[in-house]
Amino acid sequence: MGTGFLKVVTSTANSALPVPNAKITIFNGDNILYELVTDESGSSETVPLEAPAVELTRDPDFYGVPYSICDVKAEAEGFTTIIVHGVEILDTETSVLPIDLPPSLEEGTTIEYASPPHNLVSGEQRAQEGPTESPRVLSEVIIPEYITVHLGRPDNPNARNVRVPFIQYIKNSASHEIYSTWPAASLEANIYCIISFALNRIFTEWYRVRGHSFDITNSTQFDQMFVEGGQIFGTISEMVDRIFNRFVRREGHIEPFFTEYCDGRRVHCPGLWQWSTVTLAQQGLNALQILRRFYPNDVQIVETDNIGGVQESFPGFTLSPGMSGPDVLTIQNWLNRIRVNFPTIPQITATGVYGPQTEAAVRAFQAIPSLSSTGITGLVGRATWWNISRAYSAVKRLGELTSEGIVAGIGRTPPTEIIRQGSRGNLVGRAQYIMNFISQFYTDVPTVKQDFNFGPNFAAAVREFQRVFGLNPDGVIGPLTWRMLFDVYWKIRDNAHLQPGGGGGTVVPPLPPPGPGPGPGGIPPYPGQPIRVGSRGDDVRRIQNCLNAVNNAGLNADGIFGPLTEAAVMNFQRSRGLNPDGVVGPLTWGALMPTCYGGGGSMGSYPGFLIRQGARSDYVRQIQTCLNNATNAGLATDGVFGPLTHAAVVNFQRSRGLNPDGIVGPLTWAALAAACGGSQPQPTAMGEHPGFSLRQGERGDSVRQIQTCLNRVNSAGLVVDGVFGPLTHAAVVNYQSANGLTADGIVGTITWNHLRNRCGGTAAATALANLQTTTVKVDVPMSDEIPVTLPTESLPVDAEPPAELSIETPLFPLDTFEPHIEEIPVIFPTEPLPIAQQFINAEPHHNILQHFTPHAQVETVSSPIQPHQIEPTLEDIPLQNFTSFPSHQNEADPTHVTTPYITAVEEAAPCTCQMTGSPDGHCNHPPKPQKSQPGRIDNSDLMICFMVCCLCRRW
Repeated sequence: MGTGFLKVVTSTANSALPVPNAKITIFNGDNILYELVTDESGSSETVPLEAPAVELTRDPDFYGVPYSICDVKAEAEGFTTIIVHGVEILDTETSVLPIDLPPSLEEGTTIEYASPPHNLVSGEQRAQEGPTESPRVLSEVIIPEYITVHLGRPDNPNARNVRVPFIQYIKNSASHEIYSTWPAASLEANIYCIISFALNRIFTEWYRVRGHSFDITNSTQFDQMFVEGGQIFGTISEMVDRIFNRFVRREGHIEPFFTEYCDGRRVHCPGLWQWSTVTLAQQGLNALQILRRFYPNDVQIVETDNIGGVQESFPGFTLSPGMSGPDVLTIQNWLNRIRVNFPTIPQITATGVYGPQTEAAVRAFQAIPSLSSTGITGLVGRATWWNISRAYSAVKRLGELTSEGIVAGIGRTPPTEIIRQGSRGNLVGRAQYIMNFISQFYTDVPTVKQDFNFGPNFAAAVREFQRVFGLNPDGVIGPLTWRMLFDVYWKIRDNAHLQPGGGGGTVVPPLPPPGPGPGPGGIPPYPGQPIRVGSRGDDVRRIQNCLNAVNNAGLNADGIFGPLTEAAVMNFQRSRGLNPDGVVGPLTWGALMPTCYGGGGSMGSYPGFLIRQGARSDYVRQIQTCLNNATNAGLATDGVFGPLTHAAVVNFQRSRGLNPDGIVGPLTWAALAAACGGSQPQPTAMGEHPGFSLRQGERGDSVRQIQTCLNRVNSAGLVVDGVFGPLTHAAVVNYQSANGLTADGIVGTITWNHLRNRCGGTAAATALANLQTTTVKVDVPMSDEIPVTLPTESLPVDAEPPAELSIETPLFPLDTFEPHIEEIPVIFPTEPLPIAQQFINAEPHHNILQHFTPHAQVETVSSPIQPHQIEPTLEDIPLQNFTSFPSHQNEADPTHVTTPYITAVEEAAPCTCQMTGSPDGHCNHPPKPQKSQPGRIDNSDLMICFMVCCLCRRW
């Protein structure tokens, strides 16, 4: 007997995020061999296991099984448990078992994989059918980032499709097609065959032109072996990393050659015989010579740098200590981004000089099995360059998807509208975004193009999603599919502990250099959706002006995103270590805008996302500069949000009566801007309601008024462009939820008037136009201290303003708010109301109502609690103005709340107004005095009607 070795690597999101502290059990039947725990990089220690002697793997006359097998179980909190049966162990070889742990959707979920026997043991008959001579389907050969594998025969409609990184597919296939103990030339020739076979299937679209939605199958009868959950042998992994972008083709041809092959022992075929390559290699033939023994003499091995999903091509020479230049800077920026997800990689000061820091970071990267198998050299050769580039792409993609969800305000309440093939617009774009996010964690779910168009490809992807999660695969997104999309999305976010940026902490774009100087206004927030070729409008014009200022791009700032703008964006992205795809997403926007709008000691507009320890951006630099000016914090303005910046933010928050959590949200940003000066939204009066409901897709001045008001009262950080897009929709929903209105994102009469009362109207003044802030501590169980704004003039003349206000446990649990509750203002009018001089009262809420209408008859109504109506992305939540008549939890039924209503008002009331609840939720008031009729309204309607009728005298 000999000895083989096994290492287990746990990760999630296509290896973009390690899963540390996973419990690994290696067993054989009832016999537990090892119990291990993965480290910060998700790797277990390497353990020895018995295996048959290595000589058996090289003997073509041995028909037995030359390897041993074991079973492996991986468990981690918040993730689905994975059990892999039949892991192969070869003498002298290290088997690396990559286990991708999907976030758990239900507690106790387990997935088991059963590995079939190795191809050289099973000896299945092959019938690999190839294309005719010189097929031309695609125009060029591209090494794809992913390949879609059908786990069964091509005619099996029930077999699953899985999306696999192409290089992982080649490693997996080779590890189950041949033995890694074979001579190097034999391994290389066989791997060239496996690569070329797969590329030929992709290039000719062999299965897709036949109506299938996959590139290749794992049936060895038709294609080549692939084992879901299978091990990868270290020797094969290292070789694939070196030659993955090389393939076989005939002289004068473009397409990869159809490299048919079989084992040559149990099965014979017209192509390469796998066992015979061992003999030929032992005779001293190299890989190309071996291939020409089985294929035409004009076959050649070619290399391409046309590789999908990578950032930049290998420069052509090995990077080593002492070198300097843009290629070194690129590697430094990539490694700094990767280290956010893989913290064992040390931080580098990105100077473009290959010094000891860079060498240490490269060595740490090379030591992570899920990222590299090239050996630990500290040098960046071809294989390490591609490995770093792929890892950067993976973590960056996850970071952008996670950040985009934060920016777009994906709440926990799904839409209910039905969308289907032919639909267009923001709801389609939201569904496509969520599908892409989920696909990073579930290989069965296909990725889609986020084009806001529900076409046939997206319909097919929806059907696949529905099949995976047990829904009716009709390709229509209705309430059930919306609910499942949102459930899966949030369970991933919760269980994988994702922060903006996709890592274990906050991630922002790679740190750009200081901007050229202050620009006009504040830094515009990200508009909420990617901007690419074909886009038009003010956001494009901003991008063009910025590129001209920062990169001397020489663009015509016409607001049209054409090829020249795309090329300029790609140049900028390369200069900042971003993916040069020519698309302005949240990370490119975040890197570009501060360079031309930032600078100086003033604060720009709130960027639209939380900024906390771990962040690196020009927004952090603005915060540091402001803290130095306002509090003499003595911070280095390096744009890195470290412990000292965190402590300075906490001190500043305490000095302003804010929640001292060290996180800069919209209210902390606003307080900093007030202290340092900056571009803050100014109140703008709202006119009369335009006469129709405003919703997503609307444009015009009315939308602009809404955006301005939301920026004023909720620090929404909206671009005041008059376009009712997804960010405006989310801000409206947040405002409605916080103020007891129907949270549908539609601005009807009630929502408009509510906003108008808060921001001021052009037709009549309101008592809410003059507010004064007094910050006090609020004792809320399970929360931090929350500042509350209280009146200073509307109390009885003999009362003192209270120093503290105690709020009982809220009806909605605090954990329903995402990402955190930072600051919750409670706003009261500072001017005395004509009737309600004593509206803050310690008596029961019935007395409060009677201050408004002393002769009112009051009853209570029980209604269900619906905490999901509160949007999870809320950060600063203005509570209802008249919180002094609250709803109370019904003791008889804790799932209901009891809300007071006015049911009748007698004529003797000093201020009367007919207040009836109409079916559409509007609160009606007549143009002249009259005896009020019995009607029913809720608290929010009472506030609106009372303000309109009694304060504005509109009767």
